[in-house]
Amino acid sequence: KALSDLITNFETKTLLPAGQIAHPPDLYPLARKLNRKIYFHCGPTNSGKTHHAFEKLLNSDRGIYTAPLRLLAAEGYQKFIDKKISCSLFTGDLLIIDEDSHHKSCTTEMCDLSTEYDVAVIDEIQLINDPSRGWAWTRAFLGVRAKEVHVCGEERTLDILRKITENMNEELNVIKYDRLNPLVVEKKHVAEKKLNQLRAGDCVIAFSKRELFELKSNIQKQTNFDVYLVYGGLPPSVRKEEAMRFNKSTNAVLVATDAIGYGLNLNIGRIIFNTVSKYDGIEERKLYPEEIKQIAGRAGRFSARFQKGYVNSFSKGNLNFIKSNINVPSHPIDMVGYKPSLKELVEFGCNTVINIKTLPSLINTGSEPQINVEQDINYYGNQLTFHEVLMEFQYYFSSYHTYNLCNLDSLIDVSIIIADIDLSFSDRYSFTQAPFPFISDDIRPQIEMFIKLYAKALSSGEQCKPFINKPNPASSIKTLAINEAGYKILESYMWLHYRFGHIFSYAEEALQLQNMYKKQILKDIELIGRPRYSYNRSKQHRKGRNRFRGAHGTRWR
Repeated sequence: KALSDLITNFETKTLLPAGQIAHPPDLYPLARKLNRKIYFHCGPTNSGKTHHAFEKLLNSDRGIYTAPLRLLAAEGYQKFIDKKISCSLFTGDLLIIDEDSHHKSCTTEMCDLSTEYDVAVIDEIQLINDPSRGWAWTRAFLGVRAKEVHVCGEERTLDILRKITENMNEELNVIKYDRLNPLVVEKKHVAEKKLNQLRAGDCVIAFSKRELFELKSNIQKQTNFDVYLVYGGLPPSVRKEEAMRFNKSTNAVLVATDAIGYGLNLNIGRIIFNTVSKYDGIEERKLYPEEIKQIAGRAGRFSARFQKGYVNSFSKGNLNFIKSNINVPSHPIDMVGYKPSLKELVEFGCNTVINIKTLPSLINTGSEPQINVEQDINYYGNQLTFHEVLMEFQYYFSSYHTYNLCNLDSLIDVSIIIADIDLSFSDRYSFTQAPFPFISDDIRPQIEMFIKLYAKALSSGEQCKPFINKPNPASSIKTLAINEAGYKILESYMWLHYRFGHIFSYAEEALQLQNMYKKQILKDIELIGRPRYSYNRSKQHRKGRNRFRGAHGTRWR
């Protein structure tokens, strides 16, 4: 079914003129009626801004906390529980509902706009311009129904928040914070080939999986440190486990990507950049000042083991680059992310359908054409598919005033895969929001198989199992990616379970499989790239070998 299943009885008189969309703040009329007070807690990493905002939340009668990571949402939930305050937890693939609770902790994408609260806290507000996820912060900021909205983040967000707040006729109060613990850039770089200069509590930063595993292997060869890994492709539960092991150890080094930059509480004494360049999905480029600050700021966290944070690099040139940029003012944010809702896509689709017929008439005659709106929508709506509506929207509205359309490629990709499956427009919209794994060329056939399998189940209404095998041990980064994708498929199944529970009803089986994948991935990342001999064993090996050498090191024959 295409667009016409939703718009046959659509209120065509409410349509905006072709080529226009609703002004985003106007999409949330209930929030506009509250005359909300906005508080911006701004400051660098490790300045206590989120702590102070959360205190307001803990003292409220009704409140909601939105976090950038599932791990942080779970931490927020635990803070309420520790204070004996009942709370519900909402993430894409996990719901813990307390019917008596008046407080919620959730990921930003899951922010509840239907309930009125006294206090809302939106964490890491600078992610509002993230090219993939920024829409969720924009939606929460514009639409959360709270008398007080406390947003926490970097100062570079101030100008755009002030502009949007004024546009909503709301009051913005700015509270600035300074870093609690000092952060020091060391004078001399750490020699890359002398990893014995590493200290317990160090965190080495790299931006590719191959780099991470090479660093891990080299550190294990040259030192006696335990080495743990954190990167974005790891399942959240594995990241949490690795972070916990690192925090508990007094003889550990962490190797990580910029995934540590948002929220993970880690006992890091020093950040060491292996490189100051990263591929951002478009090009290889140098890190921006705000990225250096966000990552470096994880060292010396207040109330953690280290009372002062240090920053360094493995090369003199990179260290000089860090010194030159760490105190440079960050680039101000001037656009925020945006993604169309189902209602907006339907409205846009109606306009697109009408224009299919009207535009040629306007061009040919130069006069106002005579059209039957409902008749045209019914006829042309059957010809217009969901992915075509998405692509048309992306073409027309890549940018709209201060709102920048987030990347819709993954939604379009999934919608094309399921194009031939009989689904309603609204079910198709919901299905494409599921967190399916990134569809790389290596595992595309397998991912497409699961997407089609689950979409067909949704179409037929028949109960559907996860239909995924138990994990196999991974022997390389490439085979590890298969296990990571398997975990992600199970996350998608749970996401669908919470929305279409009568169809994706085997939640217990999916959770058991998820746990198997978590344990296997933990084993995989420990063994992949592991040197044949650990530091201590290789010392013993060399000592034993030297017994068979002569006084000048020549081997006896």
